[in-house]
Amino acid sequence: MASWQAVALTIVGTVVGAGFASGQEVWQFFTRGGEVGAIGIVLAMGLFAGVSALALEAGGRGLTLDGYLQRVWGRWAAGWDVVAAAFLTVGLGVVGAASGELLHATFRLSAYLGAVLALAVLVLCGSQGSALLLRLNSWLVPPIIGVLLLLAWVVPAAPAPPPSLVWPWWVMAILYASYNLFSLIPVLLPLGRTLPPGRSSWLAAGAGSAILAFMAWCEHRILGAAPPGAALPLYEIALAAHPLLGGAWSLVLWLALFTTGVATVFALKSRWGARAWLWWGVAFALPLWPFAGLVANLYPVIGAISIFLWMPLLLGRR
Repeated sequence: MASWQAVALTIVGTVVGAGFASGQEVWQFFTRGGEVGAIGIVLAMGLFAGVSALALEAGGRGLTLDGYLQRVWGRWAAGWDVVAAAFLTVGLGVVGAASGELLHATFRLSAYLGAVLALAVLVLCGSQGSALLLRLNSWLVPPIIGVLLLLAWVVPAAPAPPPSLVWPWWVMAILYASYNLFSLIPVLLPLGRTLPPGRSSWLAAGAGSAILAFMAWCEHRILGAAPPGAALPLYEIALAAHPLLGGAWSLVLWLALFTTGVATVFALKSRWGARAWLWWGVAFALPLWPFAGLVANLYPVIGAISIFLWMPLLLGRR
């Protein structure tokens, strides 16, 4: 049986991937809203905690993603199954694109070649099962949190930019939670079977969401200092503060990309088995598009559609 602490760290590790660790997600969904972005973080993480706990409980009762979709959507379940796999594949492709951007910024390696190399490693590790997934997150998430706290302590708070969100702040908060829940629920359902019965699901979901909320607030506090149009804004902020801090954040980006990518591969493998290679093949093509464009254009759309996946959990149809 897994401990709720290990599952909480896995929740964090699954979310703090390409968009979060680069700063793009917090910038696009919260910081662009100005000062009210901090309230959006609280709303998003509260919703995130509740749905995550329900997903873990449902998984603990033996519910699979296939069974959940069949129960909620009936004859439409097969279509939603493909949509879920497609969105997970987009998430994996974004991880690859961010890896390529980081390799290009650090070593001047071709961005696409870097993405392909990173995706190959992720597919290899993510195919090994839940035990490796839990161990990796228990080892790698604490250093990510530690370096972010150091960055937030060293870099002074920056003035919030003028609001420039496309939709109201509360809509963006729901879309943020929704996007991440879509990629997380396929991970949480099989992990729910590894937790002991009782309050473990709520402890894991609550602790993981609280850590994510604090990390998002730390990013929101300093993202106003990012250069306009930066693909990896937190990396640029860390590098400007001190070269060693920039190097440390580069490592954090790698760790965050790794934990999220491995979790996504695990989710695809858990649902699709030997056929998962079809989706991994699509993921290898996505880094042909720029990383920042993928986050800005695809994440809100996926978040809007994702509401139909997790809302039945919240309403009790589980």
